[in-house]
Order: sequence, then C-alpha cells, then structure tokens
Amino acid sequence: MDDLSAMLKRIKGFGDSVELYRYAHHEIDVDSQRGETKASDLSSVNYYVRVIKDGRMAAAPFYRPAEAERSAKLAVSLSKYAERLDMELPSKTRMRKAETYDKKVAGLDVDDLGDMMDAMNSSIDKRVEALEAGVYTKHSSHSIVNTEGVDLSEDRTTFSASMQAKVRGKDGVGERYDTTRFLFDSSSFGKEASEEALSQVGAKRIEPGKYRVVFGKRLGSFYGMFLRLFAGSAVAVSQSCLYDKLGETLFSGNLSITDAPFEQSSSSRSFDSEGTVSQNKAIIESGAVKNFMFSQEWLAKARKRRIRGVSTQTAGAADGGSNLKVKEGTIRDITDEGDVILVKSFMGSHSFSIATGDFGIVAHVGFRMRDGEVVHPINGVTINANMLALMKSPILERKSFVQSGVISPRIGFDGVTCV
Repeated sequence: MDDLSAMLKRIKGFGDSVELYRYAHHEIDVDSQRGETKASDLSSVNYYVRVIKDGRMAAAPFYRPAEAERSAKLAVSLSKYAERLDMELPSKTRMRKAETYDKKVAGLDVDDLGDMMDAMNSSIDKRVEALEAGVYTKHSSHSIVNTEGVDLSEDRTTFSASMQAKVRGKDGVGERYDTTRFLFDSSSFGKEASEEALSQVGAKRIEPGKYRVVFGKRLGSFYGMFLRLFAGSAVAVSQSCLYDKLGETLFSGNLSITDAPFEQSSSSRSFDSEGTVSQNKAIIESGAVKNFMFSQEWLAKARKRRIRGVSTQTAGAADGGSNLKVKEGTIRDITDEGDVILVKSFMGSHSFSIATGDFGIVAHVGFRMRDGEVVHPINGVTINANMLALMKSPILERKSFVQSGVISPRIGFDGVTCV
C-alpha cells in the first residue's frame, strides 16, 4: 500500500490546504434468487484529493498513486468555479477509537459464505420458498491525511445477511435482514423469514380510522425519513422546515436522539470521510433540536447564508452520520392496549417532504392488534401523517433493539389516520 503522507508532500503546494483520502475495500457477495446462486468477489482502491485555493474548495477522484498530481491540478482548476466559502479542513486532534473491525469477518471467503447460505436455506419451512437471500461481507481500509496535520486510518468490517420468503401457493411474504460490523449467526434467518411469511397468510385490509401505529424492530426506514430534516445539505439551503429551529423545543420531552459512532453497530467509525473525528452528538435532546448533520462544506455554506445557530459542533457527517441511538421510554409493551397497527415493513419513504414533514406510506407487512392480541395480518394499509406532529407525543418502550445502525426501542403514535 502506498504512503499517503509521501503523496501529500508531492502535492501540498497546489493549494492553500490539501487533503488526500484513500478508500480500499474487498467485498464478497453471495446471492440466491429462487434457488439460483451466484457469487461475486471484488476489490478496489479509490483516492480523492480535496484542494482549498483562495477560499474555494474542489475535489477530484483518482485510482492510482501516479495520478495524484494531475488530479490535484484538476481540483485547483475546478475550484475557480466553486463558491467562495472560506472553509477550513479539519485540523489535527485526538481520535477516540471506535470498534470497527472483526477479524472473523475479514477472514471469510466465498466458500464460507456459501456454507452460510446453505445453512440459511436448510432452516426454511417446507411450506415456504425463498424468493431471494444474500450473505455479504466487506473489509475496508480508510486513510486520510491533510496539510493541517490530520493523519488517520482504520479498518472496518461489515457483515450482513438477508432473506425474503413466500408461502407456497398463498399470499404471505416474510423477510429478515441484519447488518453490523461483526459476525453473527445467520443460520436462523430461513426459519425466522418462514415464520413471518406464515404469519402473513390471510392478510386483510382494515376499516379506515384512527389507530395507534407502532413501528417495530426494523426502524431504519422510519428514522431515515425523520433524519432528512437534519441533513446539512437541506438545512444550508433552507429546504428543511427545521433550518431555523436550532435550539427550539419542538418535540416531546421524552424524545432524545444521538448520533452515536462508538456504539457497536453497522455504522461505527472513528472519523468521517473528511477527517473529522467522531464524537457523540445529540441531534435531539429532551425534545430540543440540538444539532444538524453537516459536512464541513455544507457547514461553511450554512454559515455564509447565516443559518441561525450553526457551529463547528454540528460538523462531522460528511458521509451521512453514524449509528443512531434513541433514548428508551418507560412502557413495557406499547401494543397491549387499544386498536393497534403494528408495522413491520413499509414502502413509500420517498414520499416524505422535508419542507412540511408530511408523508404517506403503505404498510405491507404487519398486524392489526387489539389489546395485545393479533386480530389479523394486514395488507396494503396506507398511513398518512405529519412527522413533526407525531414526534410531539411518541410512545417509547423500555427495551432497545440493535438493527443495521439503529439502536432504538419500538416507537408508536396514537390517533394516526390509516386506510
């Protein structure tokens, strides 16, 4: 592997500040669709150079160390057309190490993943067929240096498994997936996907009305919608309806959400792709809007546009933030009273409006429940709501689940319109 510091010495004079980032990864993916299995095994190394010249920043990719000087010159040329932001690159600071690497994941090969796929398939119920399944592993190396003294590197591993299954001859689809930095037992995925598929047989529509809606353990899509309101790219151009609300208490006092890079989940990291070192960062604290998720560039744009209250403490999300941790509530089971729609999977998150917080989704896997008992599985339930209104009175359980970068209890809301 080439020496980034030596490369930086060759190009440091091209700008007022220069940064080099290297991303090397090795991926193995084994997929199966209706019994046909294919495997891919690939590696690549990518480089990026960022140059700040006369207060303007530009970046250029390259793929071989010999191309560093040419790409740095290209970045300087491009910077002439960039907006003058007077931004700065991150400077040298102490890094707290996150748990990002599992040597067992790094050591897996195609045969290992094939054996895992066989184990997953062998646990499928005979009444069920697997529509698709997958096992994936990645070992990546991230290194970054700049002329402000940053010199950071770490290895990260990712392991994921997934399965979607359908009941033979009937309507009933189930799915199971998980992603983390560490190796876990995927052999039960076939059994769990089968159980979910069988539980959805006989799914019905519901009577239109207002229900308590509970989002289950797979909360990534739900919080993915909500966090768009906090994206620096939307805040800096005043597209998010929260852009001027920093410091205001807009949500329930029971709601606290943290960007938590040191939790053991799929998005753990010690620094981001700009070289900003990780720190726990409150996004919402006791209902108050505490921070947005800015990259350094979008932070500079927000400052230039004088977006109220932004500071360097809101930086550090060049690649979209890290793990999301939601404070637990006090309720043992939020499905044990009243008419409940338990949503296990939904479609339509693209409908979410960052300007208003309105959304309309379709729950295609889940249950209608009454006083803790399942009445029937649901099919095609449309849920129309406003995220800002929902988050004023969330109902949170006291037990959290870890799922693909989200650490959260189940969350529910009363009086939600469902049809």
